[in-house]
Amino acid sequence: MLALALVCPAACGNKAEPEPAATASATQAPAKTGEPPPSELLGTYVTTLKDADVPAEAPPELADQRKWLMRITKDGGPDNAPALTILRPPSDPLESSRLSTSAGTLTLHREECAAGGQVTLVTSSYRWKLTGGTLRLTTIKAGCSDKVAETILTARPWRKRG
Repeated sequence: MLALALVCPAACGNKAEPEPAATASATQAPAKTGEPPPSELLGTYVTTLKDADVPAEAPPELADQRKWLMRITKDGGPDNAPALTILRPPSDPLESSRLSTSAGTLTLHREECAAGGQVTLVTSSYRWKLTGGTLRLTTIKAGCSDKVAETILTARPWRKRG
């Protein structure tokens, strides 16, 4: 029994170590060392999807909605943490997730995913680039297979309001 107790931590440690190295460090780091969003990222953004951005057999959330708002805040999320909220205008939230940033990456924690008819909580990561008032997000790791949030966030650039 003692030999098993001594061998398992070494084996488990060796087995777990390659996983972070095998995945992009940007997808792992924000969950552990992420920071609040930088001040230039805070605010409300708007985008409008084109019909070509939406799959033919789109989930209902995408089928009838093209214009979207996104709010990035330093607080107001779960446990009053920073948040990224996707809204149907003018103020109907699709979802709001705890947000952390690290080295040009946004990570959404405990993002709701309704794929397969069951709601689960996932983590997704996106690379971000803000040029003037235009924000572009590109997928690093999509946590939800229904791709609703991923499509809304990445299909088109976002324009910062006021």
